Amino acid sequence: MKKSHSRILYLPIASLIFAFTAVAASAETVVYSESFDPAPDTVTTFNIQLGGDPDLVGANFRLVDKGVWGLTTFGNIVDIGGDNGNVLRPQEVGRNNSRVAGVFLDSDHFAATGPGTYTLSFDVIPTSNETGAGRVYVGAGSGYDLSGETDAKLTLSLAADGFGVRRPTGLIIWPALTGSNGATATHLITTSTEWIDTDGNETGEFRDTPGAPFDVLEAAAWEIDFEYDGTSTLVVAFGGYNTDFKVDNITISPADETVDPGNGNGNGNGDENGNGDENGFWAGYPIDQHGFVDTGDFLGLLWVTDLGDFVWSARLNAFMYLPEEFVLESGAWVYIPRIAD
Repeated sequence: MKKSHSRILYLPIASLIFAFTAVAASAETVVYSESFDPAPDTVTTFNIQLGGDPDLVGANFRLVDKGVWGLTTFGNIVDIGGDNGNVLRPQEVGRNNSRVAGVFLDSDHFAATGPGTYTLSFDVIPTSNETGAGRVYVGAGSGYDLSGETDAKLTLSLAADGFGVRRPTGLIIWPALTGSNGATATHLITTSTEWIDTDGNETGEFRDTPGAPFDVLEAAAWEIDFEYDGTSTLVVAFGGYNTDFKVDNITISPADETVDPGNGNGNGNGDENGNGDENGFWAGYPIDQHGFVDTGDFLGLLWVTDLGDFVWSARLNAFMYLPEEFVLESGAWVYIPRIAD
């Protein structure tokens, strides 16, 4: 499709008509992304806390808002120049300890896609050391109190007792996300590994430990799937022991949304020859299992199921009259009823 800027035409009548010019479609719905350009809001501490009584916040704890990255004094967002720009570094070089960088994400990111399997993707820029271990964590929590009237809270440990209990491989036992005083936390990614006690002795006991290891010595794009209920607060974090690896281009997307367009007719049944996906297509865009199509920068995310010629626009938070045949390569005319004051 032709790429161009969108045009909006306002008419002084009891309705609005929007003219959108088309841009290339996107086959992937990204519900969260962070490239650290510009650098997001951060706090520095050893533990970040969501909810709870502000009068009871202890030393080395910080209350944070959703979307704010927590770092320790040994972690930072650095500009490494070139095409990479800013990147997240959980730990400085030469620090023989365990440090984490993490963030609480609001469930609003998933409002349009709902519960299901999601894929966390991120790029690893390798460490300058020849040792060290990296670990990615995804968790979910609920039941915390943002009013401050109770001390129900979620806590993400960025450096805490237990994080330093290591196996000979350098992998880390990490308490990670915990809930207290009525709040609950769940590990959405775990790895079965042999437990090594604090003296370094192998125990022969295998435990599901939070998070999953990844290689910090090679530049690579990593992906990991997790199941999410669509309503809990999500936590994403990266931990490192004796390593200064860096992370960039973090995205979260539905894992099962990419489909082959085939020749579907958009009604959920494919064409008369049986081609197409079980969810069908709308104006050439695949419909996901929840009835949404992602048109990218063209019209954004639309809900098209069981609405006839009306669609719901996530971008405008409104219903639009948009028959499928109105969507052309050159653009689309959209009629939006104006609600009387």
